[in-house]
Amino acid sequence: MDGLKELKGVVVIGTTNKPSILDPAILRPGRFDKIFYIPPPEEGARAEIFRINLDKFAKTMDLEKLAKLSEGFSGADIASVAQEIKMLAVRAKLAGKDETVTTETVAGIIRKRKPSITRSMLREYDEFLEEYGERT
Repeated sequence: MDGLKELKGVVVIGTTNKPSILDPAILRPGRFDKIFYIPPPEEGARAEIFRINLDKFAKTMDLEKLAKLSEGFSGADIASVAQEIKMLAVRAKLAGKDETVTTETVAGIIRKRKPSITRSMLREYDEFLEEYGERT
């Protein structure tokens, strides 16, 4: 990175969800030489994120169905859904109820939520890449 003392073995990584507010000077070559766009997870990745975050509940779930229902969700959105499921299970257990968490339980939570990544955000990312190109 230009203007900084070179340190061997040090990598500087910057991330943002709002590339449009970055000062163009930071985007010049020599500053951040590699620009990567990491899109929202695709269906297969969402199924895997559900599997990881639902933990023991995942064994009885239709992860493909959940992945289809959660189009546009970020990994954090999915983790939040899984956290809500775990809290429902804890509350049921504390209340002495023996409720089984099903795929439909999770689907109901997904249907009540909106993805945190909006279409306008995706358009903004496309415009950013069009202007600055993807340098890898």
